[in-house]
Amino acid sequence: RSYNGRGKATMTTTPNIADALRDRAREAPARTALVLPDGHSLDYAELDTAADEIAAGLAVVGIGPGVRTVLMVRPGEALFTLMFALFRARAVPVLVDPGIDRRALRQCLAEARPQAFIGIPLAHAARVLLGWGRGTVRTLVTVGPRWFWGGHTLARKNPAPFPHHDRAGRLGEIALVGAQHRIRAGGGE
Repeated sequence: RSYNGRGKATMTTTPNIADALRDRAREAPARTALVLPDGHSLDYAELDTAADEIAAGLAVVGIGPGVRTVLMVRPGEALFTLMFALFRARAVPVLVDPGIDRRALRQCLAEARPQAFIGIPLAHAARVLLGWGRGTVRTLVTVGPRWFWGGHTLARKNPAPFPHHDRAGRLGEIALVGAQHRIRAGGGE
């Protein structure tokens, strides 16, 4: 916190890795930022645009500064774009090792007291069945089709920022539905 000279507290923003991404996107937009296991890549401009668009969608559903957010998404483009989006939104990512024992995971999540949960359908199903985050998680975002748990779905509109051919597979279970990354409330894809 800092003060504005009149005794009023104001929030200052400490730079984070998402800010470094933005700087790099300005300096070298076409330079490769991320190479995916399948050999495809994103440049800094593409990754920065995705982070901005997803962060804006997260803000709409209440994931913003200080919101502890579990992220359970398979490694790949969705994981990286969501991580940068969470940092850009100034949320607090709670990363989960997929190999962790269920009991340890439950304890970890109980201690972290997450307020939001972003995950693939399987992670959400496990969350519901095993009680992960019960009592603290208020915002749900599903990366892929939403089944029976409610909340929002992450949808990527307009594949234009990603000029490569059919990106659906590389986006994991993010649905391609039409002009920029966004969060959709209500029904499925």
